[in-house]
Amino acid sequence: MLRRTLTTLALCAGALGLQSLEPFARALRAQQASTCIPIAEEDSIGVYLLSRVATFAVNPDSEYNAVRILYQLPLVSAGQISLVTDEKICSKAASAYAAALTGKGSGLSGRVLVAKLGAGGALRYVVLDPYFAYDSTRKSYVHLVMDSKFNMLHTFP
Repeated sequence: MLRRTLTTLALCAGALGLQSLEPFARALRAQQASTCIPIAEEDSIGVYLLSRVATFAVNPDSEYNAVRILYQLPLVSAGQISLVTDEKICSKAASAYAAALTGKGSGLSGRVLVAKLGAGGALRYVVLDPYFAYDSTRKSYVHLVMDSKFNMLHTFP
């Protein structure tokens, strides 16, 4: 589909006397090949993910502390939670997400949002493919908590 679209664009550009679209085509392919979903593409879901993680991981006296412990999330300051943009991390997280959930629902896109929290031995990733659902009739995000080696520790809705 992408190749057909790029070919059509190239033909249109040529007919209009425009320069080659190859630099644009390369940039588009590179963006679509990325396993990291950029915040600009899914900004509301990125903000949602950071907020959801912070709900459990920031306040030790909250009603969510027991849930934080169950999910194996470290207690951190808000400044220790960030969205990952490193392609190597996203690729490993996407692979682990797919391995854990293949055959259990539908919509795996191979692209993920990854929240990083903590450091050292307490480093955790919360991974979300916003297109995946256990039940396609009832959309609910599936979050996976992973350690620094991308072992799944817990899943939560």
